[in-house]
Amino acid sequence: MSEAYFLSSAIALSPAQALQAALASGGARPAWVEEIYLLRASRSTLDPGLPQGCPVSAWKNEPGLDAFVLQSACRQLVLKERRMVALVQQARLLLMEHL
Repeated sequence: MSEAYFLSSAIALSPAQALQAALASGGARPAWVEEIYLLRASRSTLDPGLPQGCPVSAWKNEPGLDAFVLQSACRQLVLKERRMVALVQQARLLLMEHL
């Protein structure tokens, strides 16, 4: 039986910082990541601090796309096409103003 596992998560100001923090807390190295999926992002927002040497794809915010990309990444792991992939989701920062 093949399985895919969730390693770690983190919140940071940039995709690279979030990925580095998630990998560190899970005891993994950036060089182990074989593919990076950036959700709710565009190619123009790619962070130069992401691990080099692995494919990076950016996906804009579309209904149902997050689930599709997650399913695709899990499929790659289960079929042993990849050993480690990273999903990084960008969110808008909401600033709350106190009255």
